[in-house]
Amino acid sequence: MKVCILIKNSKYGHDYEVYSETEAKTVDLEKEQEKWHDYLRSNGTEPTEDDYLDWYGDRTPFVTVVNGGKR
Repeated sequence: MKVCILIKNSKYGHDYEVYSETEAKTVDLEKEQEKWHDYLRSNGTEPTEDDYLDWYGDRTPFVTVVNGGKR
C-alpha cells in the first residue's frame, strides 16, 4: 500500500498522521496546521514558527512493509 506521511513538527517533539495517496490529495494543510496549533494550545503551549506541518517527501507516496514478527 502506498502511503503519505504528514509530519507535525514542534520544538517539543513530533507527531504524524498517515494517509493513503488518495486521502493525502484532499488534505487542507492550513486547516490541519490550525488543528495542530489548537492541540498545542490545549496543552499549554503557544505555537511558534517551530510548530508546523509538512509532508514527508513532499507528499510523494511511498511503499512501506510492516512485519509484525513473532513474540
